[in-house]
Amino acid sequence: MLQYEKVQKGCDCMLSALVCDNSPLLRKEISLLLQDKGFTEILEASDGPEALRVFNTHRVDLVVMDIILPKQDGISVLKEVMEIQRNLPVIMTSSCSQGSHLRRTRFLGAAAYIQKPITAGKMTEALDAAALAQLEPEVHASSTAGGK
Repeated sequence: MLQYEKVQKGCDCMLSALVCDNSPLLRKEISLLLQDKGFTEILEASDGPEALRVFNTHRVDLVVMDIILPKQDGISVLKEVMEIQRNLPVIMTSSCSQGSHLRRTRFLGAAAYIQKPITAGKMTEALDAAALAQLEPEVHASSTAGGK
């Protein structure tokens, strides 16, 4: 289960997030939104390779990442992250409104997709979607186990 739900219930646990966007201003805005939602450690990356380095050297509970990044695009980073930690909630962002981006990120395992500009409301919806996505495997596993 996504630990974000524990924060909503008043848990004192420490949550960390990786925010990857080439815009320093947008990284700061997203970081502030996540801090308002209870995330205590916000790690930042400005391009795809840096995001992978941070991901591979720190424990993160959530990733928020732009699709269009320098050096390595967010979709290929998402694919690598999902190969390592399949159940990690990843929220993809983009200013591009192509439906193919949304379908591709969902197919690769992204929990949610936010169309820029990012607002507090959109972030809350995406975090809720990420929490639900984390619950789906648990619900399926418990219903399968209960049926035996």
